[in-house]
Parts: sequence; structure tokens; C-alpha cells
Amino acid sequence: MMEKKPTILVSSKNFVTNSKLKKRLQRCTGIALITVLILAFAIALTPLNDLLTLPLTHVEQPIKADIIIVLGSGLRRDGTVGKNGQERVLEGILLDQQGFAPTIIMSGGPVKHTEWYESDQMAAYALAHTTIPLNVVEERRSTSTEENALFSHALMEQNGWNTALLVTSSFHTKRACAVFRKQDIQITCVAADKKLVPRISPIDRFDQFKGIIREYGAIVFYKMKGYI
Repeated sequence: MMEKKPTILVSSKNFVTNSKLKKRLQRCTGIALITVLILAFAIALTPLNDLLTLPLTHVEQPIKADIIIVLGSGLRRDGTVGKNGQERVLEGILLDQQGFAPTIIMSGGPVKHTEWYESDQMAAYALAHTTIPLNVVEERRSTSTEENALFSHALMEQNGWNTALLVTSSFHTKRACAVFRKQDIQITCVAADKKLVPRISPIDRFDQFKGIIREYGAIVFYKMKGYI
């Protein structure tokens, strides 16, 4: 006598539920895709980056000082200075040429898992982009904005410098200047001119967008740590 095979019953209720979940998932995926496309369009072709930068910006008119401090912003994989760093260094050179201060501190320490020092690369970039002699001092220990302030301040005290023009990207000025002033460093905030290194390609603008979003997170973190 043959054994009867068990009958598998498919619940119509479960089938309907799974079908609804599948449709919801497809709908959510579609909405997410459309959102990403709209955001990508906005980043590449609209002033979105500039609008997001405004709350992060604190700009002051440059005045004569003892030194110019140029903050690093990381290096590319090949060890060269990225576009944020380039515009900061070029702004520092302009301030030097305009007679605002006779000395530039390039502030940036070792890059993880490499033999590079950010200040070395910044100084090399500066010397390659001017024919006028520069008096450059390197601060080679810092790996964060808080350390930029700490170690630059130490150099100022060692050399008897009391005032500084602090140069960084516009989206970094609010946090950087707050950090330096928290350590009682007498600085004037200077935002590097974006026109010095234009962001024309979509890739450039996406990189800039990522930096701006990271900055919002960094401000929250620095407030929690008491650095600003």
C-alpha cells in the first residue's frame, strides 16, 4: 500500500501579504532611486553646495599679522595636495604677496599608512606655484583641526608670534576659527577664494559635497568634545 504524500497548503493570506511587501519594497526602492538621482542632479548642476556652505562659513577681513597659518585638508592617494588644500595654499601665498604677514605656517602632519607629511606636500606645492621667495615653517604633527590649533600655537609661542591669519576652506572656517579661539589664539579668519581652484566637473562637486556633509558631523562631534 502506497503512503500518501503530505499535502502542502499555501495560505492565500500569506501570498497576499508577501505580494504587498514586495510591492512596498519596489515602491521604496523606486523612491530611493529617484531621490538619489534628484540629489545627484542638484549637486552637479545647481548651487546646492554653496547653499550648504553658508551656515558653515565665518569670514573676516584680513589684517596685518605676524604669520599666516594654512590648514591642511588631506592628500590624494598619490600624495599630492587635493583641491581644498590647493586653494588654501594659494590663498596663503596671495596674503603673503600682499604683505599681510612675512611667514606662512603649513599645518598638517603624517598621513596614515604612508611616508608622507601633509605640510611637506603643501610647502612643495606652494614653492612650485610662485616665483617669489616664501618663508615657510612646517607644523608636522597635527592630524586634526584641534591639533592644528594646539601645535600651531606652540610654534607661535616658540617664535614670539602673537597674531595670525587663519586660512582654510570656506566650509571649514566656522569650526576651525572657533577651535583656535577656544585655545586663546589671536586669529583673523580668512576663507580661501573658491575661484582659485574652480570645481567644474561633477566629480569635483561630489567630492566637495562629501566634505561639506562631513563638516556638519564634525561640528557636532567637536561640540560634544568641548573643542568649540
